[in-house]
Amino acid sequence: MTRFVVQHHTLTTSQHWDLMLEQPDALITWQIPLPPEQWADHPITCLRLPNHRKTYLTYEGPLSNNRGKVRIVCRGEYKLIVAASSHWQFDLLGDTLQHQINLEQPTEEPDPCAWMLTAKCLPA
Repeated sequence: MTRFVVQHHTLTTSQHWDLMLEQPDALITWQIPLPPEQWADHPITCLRLPNHRKTYLTYEGPLSNNRGKVRIVCRGEYKLIVAASSHWQFDLLGDTLQHQINLEQPTEEPDPCAWMLTAKCLPA
Protein backbone atom coordinates (compact mmCIF):
# COMPACT_ATOMS: atom_id res chain seq x y z
CA MET A 1 0.00 0.00 0.00
CA THR A 2 1.03 3.59 -0.56
CA ARG A 3 0.37 6.82 1.28
CA PHE A 4 -2.28 9.49 0.86
CA VAL A 5 -3.00 12.84 2.48
CA VAL A 6 -5.96 15.21 2.62
CA GLN A 7 -5.04 18.85 3.10
CA HIS A 8 -7.38 21.68 4.00
CA HIS A 9 -6.51 24.80 2.02
CA THR A 10 -7.66 28.08 3.57
CA LEU A 11 -7.29 30.85 1.01
CA THR A 12 -8.02 34.55 1.28
CA THR A 13 -11.51 34.20 -0.23
CA SER A 14 -12.30 30.47 -0.22
CA GLN A 15 -11.39 27.03 1.04
CA HIS A 16 -11.11 23.53 -0.37
CA TRP A 17 -9.56 20.12 0.36
CA ASP A 18 -6.89 18.39 -1.73
CA LEU A 19 -6.81 14.61 -1.88
CA MET A 20 -3.31 13.46 -2.86
CA LEU A 21 -2.30 9.90 -3.72
CA GLU A 22 1.34 8.89 -3.66
CA GLN A 23 2.76 7.53 -6.90
CA PRO A 24 6.42 6.73 -7.59
CA ASP A 25 7.36 10.22 -8.78
CA ALA A 26 4.53 12.57 -7.69
CA LEU A 27 1.20 12.98 -5.93
CA ILE A 28 -1.94 12.52 -8.04
CA THR A 29 -4.21 15.31 -6.80
CA TRP A 30 -7.90 16.24 -6.80
CA GLN A 31 -9.37 19.46 -5.37
CA ILE A 32 -12.62 18.83 -3.51
CA PRO A 33 -14.98 21.62 -2.36
CA LEU A 34 -16.30 19.78 0.74
CA PRO A 35 -14.59 18.37 3.85
CA PRO A 36 -13.92 14.60 4.03
CA GLU A 37 -16.68 14.03 6.59
CA GLN A 38 -19.19 15.02 3.88
CA TRP A 39 -17.79 12.95 1.01
CA ALA A 40 -20.12 9.97 1.56
CA ASP A 41 -23.26 12.15 1.65
CA HIS A 42 -23.68 12.53 -2.13
CA PRO A 43 -21.65 12.71 -5.38
CA ILE A 44 -19.31 15.69 -5.49
CA THR A 45 -17.90 17.48 -8.51
CA CYS A 46 -14.19 18.02 -8.03
CA LEU A 47 -11.18 19.07 -10.10
CA ARG A 48 -8.17 17.03 -11.16
CA LEU A 49 -5.13 19.21 -10.52
CA PRO A 50 -1.62 18.90 -11.90
CA ASN A 51 0.53 16.44 -9.99
CA HIS A 52 2.08 17.79 -6.81
CA ARG A 53 5.54 17.24 -5.32
CA LYS A 54 5.81 14.44 -2.79
CA THR A 55 6.87 16.91 -0.10
CA TYR A 56 3.17 17.80 0.24
CA LEU A 57 2.56 14.45 1.95
CA THR A 58 3.79 16.08 5.16
CA TYR A 59 3.70 19.85 4.50
CA GLU A 60 1.62 22.19 6.64
CA GLY A 61 2.00 25.96 6.66
CA PRO A 62 1.75 29.03 4.47
CA LEU A 63 1.26 28.92 0.72
CA SER A 64 3.56 30.90 -1.55
CA ASN A 65 2.70 34.50 -2.46
CA ASN A 66 0.55 34.95 0.66
CA ARG A 67 -2.27 32.90 -0.91
CA GLY A 68 -3.31 31.28 2.37
CA LYS A 69 -2.32 28.24 4.39
CA VAL A 70 -2.63 24.48 4.37
CA ARG A 71 -3.01 21.90 7.10
CA ILE A 72 -3.32 18.12 7.04
CA VAL A 73 -6.72 16.80 8.13
CA CYS A 74 -6.19 13.13 7.30
CA ARG A 75 -3.34 10.86 6.29
CA GLY A 76 -2.75 7.16 5.92
CA GLU A 77 -2.42 4.49 3.28
CA TYR A 78 -4.58 3.60 0.33
CA LYS A 79 -5.25 0.37 -1.51
CA LEU A 80 -5.52 0.91 -5.26
CA ILE A 81 -8.31 -0.96 -7.05
CA VAL A 82 -8.47 0.82 -10.44
CA ALA A 83 -6.14 3.41 -11.97
CA ALA A 84 -7.11 4.45 -15.49
CA SER A 85 -6.97 7.73 -17.38
CA SER A 86 -10.60 8.58 -16.56
CA HIS A 87 -11.39 6.33 -13.57
CA TRP A 88 -9.72 5.77 -10.20
CA GLN A 89 -11.01 3.58 -7.40
CA PHE A 90 -9.26 2.96 -4.09
CA ASP A 91 -9.76 2.35 -0.39
CA LEU A 92 -8.54 5.09 1.96
CA LEU A 93 -7.29 3.66 5.24
CA GLY A 94 -6.53 6.81 7.16
CA ASP A 95 -6.29 8.04 10.69
CA THR A 96 -9.72 9.72 10.45
CA LEU A 97 -11.11 8.42 7.14
CA GLN A 98 -12.00 4.87 6.12
CA HIS A 99 -13.73 5.15 2.73
CA GLN A 100 -13.85 3.53 -0.66
CA ILE A 101 -13.44 6.35 -3.18
CA ASN A 102 -14.54 6.28 -6.79
CA LEU A 103 -13.39 9.13 -9.05
CA GLU A 104 -14.62 9.27 -12.64
CA GLN A 105 -14.24 11.79 -15.40
CA PRO A 106 -17.74 12.28 -16.86
CA THR A 107 -17.82 11.86 -20.63
CA GLU A 108 -20.48 14.60 -21.03
CA GLU A 109 -18.48 17.16 -19.01
CA PRO A 110 -16.87 19.84 -21.24
CA ASP A 111 -14.18 20.66 -18.64
CA PRO A 112 -11.41 18.02 -18.90
CA CYS A 113 -10.39 18.73 -15.29
CA ALA A 114 -13.87 18.02 -13.87
CA TRP A 115 -14.31 14.68 -12.11
CA MET A 116 -17.08 13.14 -10.01
CA LEU A 117 -16.27 11.74 -6.56
CA THR A 118 -18.45 9.18 -4.86
CA ALA A 119 -17.52 7.68 -1.51
CA LYS A 120 -18.83 5.02 0.81
CA CYS A 121 -17.72 4.17 4.29
CA LEU A 122 -15.74 0.97 4.65
CA PRO A 123 -17.04 -1.59 7.16
CA ALA A 124 -15.32 -1.44 10.52
